[in-house]
Amino acid sequence: MRNEPTETVVLSVSREELTDLIEKAVRRGFADAGLYLEDKEDREESRKDFWFLRRWRRATDGAAAKIGYTVLAILTGGVLIVIWAGIRAHVLKQ
Repeated sequence: MRNEPTETVVLSVSREELTDLIEKAVRRGFADAGLYLEDKEDREESRKDFWFLRRWRRATDGAAAKIGYTVLAILTGGVLIVIWAGIRAHVLKQ
């Protein structure tokens, strides 16, 4: 394979250095996504944004369910009206 290294490299990293590297990488990833978590105010703003998105998702899910139930009720009502009209026309001869 072309991307395989030709030699093996072993690095020794202390637990604290590894923790710092991971924290910096995570913060950089969040910053690239637009989530700045450097101070408490930024973290609180991000938390509020996520809560807003959760409330919005739940509200749209609820609205979609209500619309779906309404469409089903209208279709069921239409089918029942057609059946009743057929019964009246053929069975009751009105």
